[in-house]
Amino acid sequence: MVELSRSEGSHCVALAVAPDHVTVVDQVRDVRAVGAPIGHGYIPLRPPFGAAVAAWSLPGTAERWLRLAPPGTAERYAAALEVVRRRGYVVELAEPSWMPPTQGVSLPDVVEQLARLLPPEILPLELEATRSYAVSAINAAVVDPEGAVVLIVSLMGFPGTLTGAEIEAAGGRLKAATTTVTVALAGLGG
Repeated sequence: MVELSRSEGSHCVALAVAPDHVTVVDQVRDVRAVGAPIGHGYIPLRPPFGAAVAAWSLPGTAERWLRLAPPGTAERYAAALEVVRRRGYVVELAEPSWMPPTQGVSLPDVVEQLARLLPPEILPLELEATRSYAVSAINAAVVDPEGAVVLIVSLMGFPGTLTGAEIEAAGGRLKAATTTVTVALAGLGG
């Protein structure tokens, strides 16, 4: 996590996975990152949040996640899950037009507000290599030997926009790190 945080100039956050939420269990902060770190607490798994869990869990998990999507958006979120599976990581674009209140509001409440207000397009289906994007987070999953997603590692607080090529490079490094942990867990289990 320290290496990822330093290489990307972002915060790197580890989230443990429960059936209906993720919980912040560790984070590495980088002084170059913008915005406050995520803090502690749990984040409900509801579109657009939790795509990494939905993409790599058993089909029932993805179906439950899609049922929580706002009306008329489940098909778009299903397409996003296919892209996530193909890429190996989730890209969440920033939605600068709406900033949730943070003073005195719990993290789950902020996430619930965002889930109702954000469009499914914050999970992009395509990225153009030379176009710049405001990225909220890049997430990848660690899977245990039984095939369950047990940990999400997230990069967030990028100090500026990223091109599609930079997103791909950061996502590739994140995916390599989570794959290393997944392989290590498989070795421990066998």
